[in-house]
Amino acid sequence: KSKIREWIESIIWAFIIAMVIRTFFIQAFKIPSGSMEDTLLIGDFLLVNKMVYGIHIPFTKKSILKFREPERDEIVIFISPYTKKYFVKRCIALSRDTVEIKHKIVFVNGRSLYKQNIIHRDPREFPPIPNINPDTYQRDWEEGEFRYVGGYCRDNFGPIVVPEGSIFVMGDNR
Repeated sequence: KSKIREWIESIIWAFIIAMVIRTFFIQAFKIPSGSMEDTLLIGDFLLVNKMVYGIHIPFTKKSILKFREPERDEIVIFISPYTKKYFVKRCIALSRDTVEIKHKIVFVNGRSLYKQNIIHRDPREFPPIPNINPDTYQRDWEEGEFRYVGGYCRDNFGPIVVPEGSIFVMGDNR
């Protein structure tokens, strides 16, 4: 074999190995926003173990093998169904948990999640979503109807029950 061919084959194999590692095992992420301040700062890098929850078929939501589910207080990375971008957030509630926010304090199953590392930089408090029928609140939330209401979901929200197979996430900079 010529030196050029060996060099090209080496680059191709290195690329294939790097893609397999990135797809199935570990990936680096850069923190894009201040939503996790002061825990994670803009520009910080995370190395993420992509095997912790199981083995997934690339570009699908299907699992080949499941090891465990996310736990409360873990930092999770996921692709937003609305923006198709990666989000870095904290898991605060699991399937069938009840989540409510009252006056900027998060409650899960009736217990306050007050933590020292949570930052409230904006002194304003937004009222609950106006003129919403309590009977449709859960359905509207599950269908993503609240994604455009701005601050209304930030300070006073719910209660909602996290659907089966889902988790509830928030940033630390609330």
